[in-house]
Amino acid sequence: MPESLCNELLDDIDFYYNKVKCRKIERMLPALSKMVIEEQNDIAKQHPGVL
Repeated sequence: MPESLCNELLDDIDFYYNKVKCRKIERMLPALSKMVIEEQNDIAKQHPGVL
């Protein structure tokens, strides 16, 4: 993720009752979830039995 996007997301985060609220991150969740699953699958292939 580019540093400029990271900075933009951090600027848009609101803290509300000890929870982070950020619409941009909420919209990115499906793509982020796919990235996590792909990474877990890669790790599982490289290290069978770890996950």
